[in-house]
Amino acid sequence: LVALLLGTLVMLPDDLENLAQSVVATNLFSNNILQAITTRNYWDIVNEYKPLMHTWSLGVEEQFYLFWPLILIFASRFIRDWLGWVLALFCACSLIIYLLPVADYVRFYHLPFRLFELGAGGLVAVGHSRGMPRFAWGQVGLPGLMTLLAFGHWLPRESLIPLAVVCTCMLMMTASDRPSWYTNLLENRLLVYLGMISFSLYMWHQIVFAYARYAVVEVIDASWALALVALTLVLSVLSFHYVERLFRDK
Repeated sequence: LVALLLGTLVMLPDDLENLAQSVVATNLFSNNILQAITTRNYWDIVNEYKPLMHTWSLGVEEQFYLFWPLILIFASRFIRDWLGWVLALFCACSLIIYLLPVADYVRFYHLPFRLFELGAGGLVAVGHSRGMPRFAWGQVGLPGLMTLLAFGHWLPRESLIPLAVVCTCMLMMTASDRPSWYTNLLENRLLVYLGMISFSLYMWHQIVFAYARYAVVEVIDASWALALVALTLVLSVLSFHYVERLFRDK
């Protein structure tokens, strides 16, 4: 709503039309599909001026959250003892097609190619719910990371980075029950609070920076960047406490 209202005030007609399309697509959890059809290249400079460009990832996530429970319901009713293997199969299929030689924008924007990244967290959750020791799941992430280090030179850089991130996160979340430097870091109060407001940060940051570029300043230097980050933080704290928590409490 904020993005659309600001757009009606400052945007040229063609840009406002594109924004309106993104508003519709975002609310239908499909801005990733719209961007794959229209923009394609995520790193195109024109995307820096699009207030809702970032909701492509929200589309991927929401499609995942609609799809994943259906798998869980089916698997828990008919093959409950094999639930982990069912999830692993979907992740493996997603990883295989992710590594196929397809157009970069197709791999980047569409759920089937990104499912393994989100599904890795599902696998960790299933293992935790079944009482599997953390170290056992850490043994999944560590070989994966070592395999990437050994054979990563055969993979494109844009494919290697997400795989390394997934394996590293699985390893960090599951390697040990005992406190360590990274558990102490991640459980720091400031980082925990940033995590709590992270959705608001995510929703506001592109709107703030895109409109700053579009209507306020031609080049965002260091001082402007600091000011815009501060504004994003303020908006995020306000929306977390007076929008998100308000609806959660209801």
